[in-house]
Amino acid sequence: MPVKIRVYGLLRTMIEESPFSVEFPGGSLADLVERLSRERSEEFRKELLDEEGNLDYAYMVIVSGERVTDIAAPIKPDDEVVITSMLAGG
Repeated sequence: MPVKIRVYGLLRTMIEESPFSVEFPGGSLADLVERLSRERSEEFRKELLDEEGNLDYAYMVIVSGERVTDIAAPIKPDDEVVITSMLAGG
């Protein structure tokens, strides 16, 4: 079953398409990010993750309506993953 993905902000320009779906048998968010990097843009992973391989604080990831902060979060077939940059004002 496909995972539906929506990407916003700078990351969308790297992916070039949003929303879209990918066949994904399940795994972790890290697995999905790796796949998207391989298939779409290596820059996507470099931007989304920090130097230690964790989600960068500048981005928010929502999986089927729940915010996740752990790159090891499970992704199941038929999930919807939304990735967006955090907005802040001053």
